[in-house]
Amino acid sequence: MVATTSSVSFGTAQWPHADDQPVSRTVGFENFGSAAVPLDLVGSLKNGAAAGVLTLSADRLTVPAGGTASVQVTSHTMHAGPDGLYTGKLTATTGNQQVAVPLVADKEVESYDVAVTVLGTDGKPLPADRAYVGLVNVDTLEAGDPGRVAKGKYGLDVTAFGANGEHYRMVQPELTISRDSKLFVDLRKAKPVKVTVPRADAGTFVVFFGYELTNRTGDKALTFNLQPQGEKLFLGRMGRPVSGDRFQSFVASYVGKLAADGTLTDTPYVYGLVDTRRGQFFDGLQRRIFTDRQLAHVVARYKGSGESDWALVGRRPGVDTLPIAASVKLPATVHQYLEPRTDWQQMLGEIQNEPRQYKAGTTTYETLTTP
Repeated sequence: MVATTSSVSFGTAQWPHADDQPVSRTVGFENFGSAAVPLDLVGSLKNGAAAGVLTLSADRLTVPAGGTASVQVTSHTMHAGPDGLYTGKLTATTGNQQVAVPLVADKEVESYDVAVTVLGTDGKPLPADRAYVGLVNVDTLEAGDPGRVAKGKYGLDVTAFGANGEHYRMVQPELTISRDSKLFVDLRKAKPVKVTVPRADAGTFVVFFGYELTNRTGDKALTFNLQPQGEKLFLGRMGRPVSGDRFQSFVASYVGKLAADGTLTDTPYVYGLVDTRRGQFFDGLQRRIFTDRQLAHVVARYKGSGESDWALVGRRPGVDTLPIAASVKLPATVHQYLEPRTDWQQMLGEIQNEPRQYKAGTTTYETLTTP
């Protein structure tokens, strides 16, 4: 004897629950034997220690020889128990044999309809394939989408793309959801990111940009995007600032002499810059280096023969991105101009130096040698 129903979901009963209707599902059993089988049926649903309300159309069922039989299982969510997810099982017992069918019912917690419309630079709503909206619960750090959203406080994060490769990101560190809401995000309020260094032939290789959330218990969630062409990046802040220990945003920019294919292959220099904001996201960024002495000068000497890849990454608490890398013919020297108070890690092929900080206005020599 087997259950022909593998599991049962009663779906979600939307909050509030004063008008919830019972939801019934059919659970079937099949008897492959030559004699009828009587089944004793018991079902239950629980949310922690709290019991839900589950009824069966029968507590005893006989499955004929070589045949099938079924029972109606009904979930009732209009009860005084707590809102949330209820799980349990329907157990069918005959003699020493027992078959269990998992059950689940969602008595939705207090929730509201949330719609977010992203307006492009022409003031018109962007199509869904060019705008991506996320909500992050600031207490649990769980990510979700607009639609049906549980009451609470959320970070609102919007990434969008223009028709000519423009990249937009607008972030609100905290948004309270306590009623049905229709929100509008206007990309025209985002401002450009511009990084200038004292090199006429310099170009932006890549910009990383993101933020780290910290909840009240100290758990953290970090997210970042990247944009290869920095001149097409636009950032915008929304809403009020929050406590600096709860939200930190960052922009990490890498600038060098770009090859024809947009890489840093054979560049004689590279700039690594890190900017942060506490309590709020960036409202664009204008970063200008007037003189190299504002930064730490690192002379990276790569030794060996043939070709290899050097790599570099700068990290801080709340700032973590991918390394940048470039091909190089060995031996070679690359002059690096790096942000102070940042842990920089140097790499060449499989060789990795320990991260370290460099002081502004000083020159340090780093040597990495391939086997």
